[in-house]
Amino acid sequence: MLIITKTFGLFLLTAVAKLLGCYLLMLWPSGKTSACLLLPAALSLLVFV
Repeated sequence: MLIITKTFGLFLLTAVAKLLGCYLLMLWPSGKTSACLLLPAALSLLVFV
């Protein structure tokens, strides 16, 4: 049971990291936010990888 919980937790973490990183990167070129969010986006995508 512990392995299933650990696997699901890692899946959830990578899914959130990917969505957050891609969303933050999408906001920057559209002009809705400044370039200050590029660092958190890069860190989020680094967690995904």
